[in-house]
Amino acid sequence: MKKTVVFLCILLAVFALSAAPAHCLTPKALEELIQQAASLNLSEENLIISLSNADEPPPSDERFLNLVRGKIRMARLKDSMEEKYQGWDIPPHQLIGTIFALLAQGEKLPPLDAVALAERTVNLIVKPLELEAVLKELPRYYEGIVSTTNWEKKFNKILSRDYVSLDGGTFFHLIDFPEINAEWTQPLYIRLGDGAFELYEMDSSIEGWLYSFWLRRWQEGTMEETKLIVDWLNAALK
Repeated sequence: MKKTVVFLCILLAVFALSAAPAHCLTPKALEELIQQAASLNLSEENLIISLSNADEPPPSDERFLNLVRGKIRMARLKDSMEEKYQGWDIPPHQLIGTIFALLAQGEKLPPLDAVALAERTVNLIVKPLELEAVLKELPRYYEGIVSTTNWEKKFNKILSRDYVSLDGGTFFHLIDFPEINAEWTQPLYIRLGDGAFELYEMDSSIEGWLYSFWLRRWQEGTMEETKLIVDWLNAALK
């Protein structure tokens, strides 16, 4: 455990040294964007979800709805970043550096106090964006990936193509990744009754989104580090 704490703190410190310059994404600006995403009204009364197959009702259990809420808030955060910075694609190391700066600002954290850092991450990012359900599901998809024979080759083949249709996430099943949840494989059309947000993903689904999360981390070369951080945050949520 001590080695994990040391590794996390060193990792975050290195990322912090590469934080985005002041004229780009600052900790204060990031905090404001998170608050904007958190302000969306995602009550069941305001949340309208349709599946690509309009004849089927969407899942109504809290597990699914909480994943959708996390997805919506992350999508709003991403849209706000692109709008504010005119489509600028923020490099992962700079974004993580800015996140660390946000977590550390105004606080005198002991050099290796990963517990306090985790609590601040949960309070400033995870809970406002309703990411608890997402964090809980991500390890299941990670295990589904790494338990699949030749998964690295499969990922590399996907990434070698200019475009791959995820077919609502079922594409991953066709190349032998396990079906984690059959009810999460249809593309979603999401809108809010108050008109504040809408999201239509013709090619993806909750299942495809969770698999794609790890595919993107593999592409960035941060898959193992991200898994460590996901586990760290899940431990803080218990």
